[in-house]
Parts: sequence; structure tokens; C-alpha cells
Amino acid sequence: MKREDILAIYTAGPEVVIKLINSLTAIIAKLEEQVTELKERVKTLENRQSKNTRNRSKLPSTEG
Repeated sequence: MKREDILAIYTAGPEVVIKLINSLTAIIAKLEEQVTELKERVKTLENRQSKNTRNRSKLPSTEG
């Protein structure tokens, strides 16, 4: 968002500012949920990889 856009929202009045902040807060909450899910997924994949010691010394193309 450009400075001019922010100033236009500001001059439009408090209700427009509140609406924007509520919208941004909702977006942040969704992103936080996605980050949590992705962290869990990475952890699961890392745990799965560490349990499979067979793949550490071989190239994927040489595994059966």
C-alpha cells in the first residue's frame, strides 16, 4: 500500500481506518494459522527423515 493510499484512508475517517485495521488483523490471524500448520508439517517431515537413516548415505537415484 502506498503512502497516498494510507493518507486517503486516514482522511476518509475513523470508520474506514477501523475497517482497514480489522481487515489486516484478520489477514494476520490467517497467516499465523498457516505458519503454525507449516511449522508442524516441517517438524513431521524432519522427524520422518531422521527416522529413515537409509536415505542419508545414498543418492535418491540409487535407492530401490
